[in-house]
Amino acid sequence: MKRVVVQASGNTPTQWRSNMLYNKAWKIFVGITYKEWKILVSIAYKAWKIFVSIAYKAWKILVSITYKTWKILDSITYKVWKILGSIAYKEWKILGSITYKAWKIFVSIACKAWKIIVSIAYKEWKIFVSIAYKACKILGSITYKACKILGNIAYKA
Repeated sequence: MKRVVVQASGNTPTQWRSNMLYNKAWKIFVGITYKEWKILVSIAYKAWKIFVSIAYKAWKILVSITYKTWKILDSITYKVWKILGSIAYKEWKILGSITYKAWKIFVSIACKAWKIIVSIAYKEWKIFVSIAYKACKILGSITYKACKILGNIAYKA
């Protein structure tokens, strides 16, 4: 837009009133645009802060759950190994086939424990990604709506 400044002298009263209204409208438009921009930036910043906070908390919770789960499963695996090792040693003295069967049971338990750990970690990761995606979607929606409002105000002005 070109801003035309016309002197009052030599103009008709209608032209003078028209220029005054144009100048007032321009000042209002600039004022609203700046205010809306400030609001938009404030909303976007707050939404980003919320997103980062949610993502960090979700990550912290998931790491804590994964660590606790791993610790519990590791403890169970170790105890089972200790028991089976003790049994296997005693049985090995008596009969080698019982040792083999005990070892097979131990490996089966260890594999199942590992599968459980991996399954839990994957599910937790999926939850974290879902939370982060939803937070990004909300942030994008807020930013889009604020831009749309700002654009409508600017267009109307």
